[in-house]
Amino acid sequence: MMRASIPGPMRPAGMAAIAVTLLLAGLAAPGPAGAKPLAQPAVTEAAKLKDIKLQGEKAQRTAEARQRLWDRKMKAVSGSICNGC
Repeated sequence: MMRASIPGPMRPAGMAAIAVTLLLAGLAAPGPAGAKPLAQPAVTEAAKLKDIKLQGEKAQRTAEARQRLWDRKMKAVSGSICNGC
């Protein structure tokens, strides 16, 4: 015995309702095309140069501290070997 209609949400009317719901949900969701780009604050050349200078000074201080640490370690190692240095 064959049934005349398909039960539940698989009926053609139910499938149409599901399709419409998914379509509306897709249109309501903001996507990459609807997203606004983030506004970047205007940065002047002087501010850029100041930032670069500060980064350079920080890098120099870090390198000097690393060199002092290395020198201290090498002096400790070579102090027991060579007393004339």
